[in-house]
Order: sequence, then structure tokens, then C-alpha cells
Amino acid sequence: MRSAAGSSNGRTAAFGAVYPGSNPGPAAVRENNKINLGAGWWIVTSFMRYTLQNMEKFKGVVGILFPSMRRNRSLRILIAVNSILVFIVGLFSPFYAVFVQKIGGDIAFTGLSWAIFSVVSGILIFLFSRWELKVKEQELMIALGYFLRAIVFTSYAFMGSMTQLILTQVLWGVGAAIATPAFDSVYASHTDKESSVVQWGEWEGIAAIMTGLAALVGGIIIQQFGYSTVFISMAAISLGLGIYIWRLPREVL
Repeated sequence: MRSAAGSSNGRTAAFGAVYPGSNPGPAAVRENNKINLGAGWWIVTSFMRYTLQNMEKFKGVVGILFPSMRRNRSLRILIAVNSILVFIVGLFSPFYAVFVQKIGGDIAFTGLSWAIFSVVSGILIFLFSRWELKVKEQELMIALGYFLRAIVFTSYAFMGSMTQLILTQVLWGVGAAIATPAFDSVYASHTDKESSVVQWGEWEGIAAIMTGLAALVGGIIIQQFGYSTVFISMAAISLGLGIYIWRLPREVL
């Protein structure tokens, strides 16, 4: 029977990289995970530093690719920041079922845990959307959603039980419910009546492309460095995005 720490042929550790044709002991697994986390942290800090230093360039690329947004700084910022979020979530979400199985769950529990996230977020969106109508600075709700997601991704990196997974899914649902209506509201407030369909279509198209690219990149990173590297990267980047939105001048969004 396969355990949470590895498989019967010794190919994997729960969160570590692949060990072809070997059956490493606990000490080897811990050492490998330390190496993976070190490499992952270097990747994270380098990516965050590059992203923050080149955010204006990223927004400029959005303006070049989509001429309708060249004069709309607010939409460029929203698309640039949320595209990064969509990308980091896409690094992991296609491989969620594999992750749950590695920590001891089965397919049925995978479905249950994902259903909890979806149902919680759906119910709370009904409630939070009415409350957020009274919030003047809705962009702060977007930032709060990023902060909560950072906590969620950190919890994934140190997942220890099925109970923790369920609580993590609930928290993810809360974060999504807070941020999703706020993002849609802020985005809609900056669209032009004449070209709103195009501007919404541009965002949806970018999100779909980023999701596809993330699945490709995420599979490679998980294969090489393990899940922990991906989760810590996701947490750090989500935290950085939240800080970026929080520190923006209120008149920008």
C-alpha cells in the first residue's frame, strides 16, 4: 500500500521531487526537500524582484498587445496583477488531485475538498457582494483576497492532515469570495461603455492563456522540485501582489 510519504516503487516523496528507480530513506527525503526549498526560495525571490522592478514594463506590454487599454492605466494594472495570480494558481490546480493522493486522500476526498472550496466561495460571494457595495475602497478587498490566498498556499506547503486540507479549502473559498466581486466591480468601473465587451474579452482571453501556460510550467516545476517549491512560490507572489495593490494610490483604482 502506498503511504503519504512515498509510493510502493519509491519514486516520490510527499512534497519532494522525483527519485527515478530508487527508494530513499527519510534522511535522504528531508535533505532533498531542503535542497528543493532552497532552490524554490531562490526562484521565488528572483521572480518577485524581477516582477516588481518590471511591473511598468509588464503593464506596457499589455497596452501594446491591446490598444484599447493604452490610455487606461487602471485596466492595465488590474490585468497585469490578476494575470499573475491566475498564472500562479494555474501552476498547481491541474495537479490538485495528485497532490491530495500524495498526502493520503483518495479521489472521492479530492472531489469533496474541491467541492467545499467551490460551495463556500459561491455562498459567500452572494453575501460579500452585497456587503462590498458599501465599501468605498473596493481595491482593498482585492488586496485582502491576495493576502488570504498567501495564507492558503503556505498551508498547502506544510499540509499535515485531511482536516487541515478542509480548513484550507474553506479559507481559500473565503479569499475568493472577498476578491472576486471586488475585482469585477473595480474592473467594470474602468471600462468604456463603447468598448466594454472588448475590454472584458481581452481580460478573459489573457486569463485563459495564462492558465494554459501555467499548467505547462507547473508540471515541469513540480516534476523537478516538488510541490513545496510551487506552494511557497505561490504564497510569496500572492503576498507581493497584495502589498502592491495595497500601496497603490487610491485614485489609481
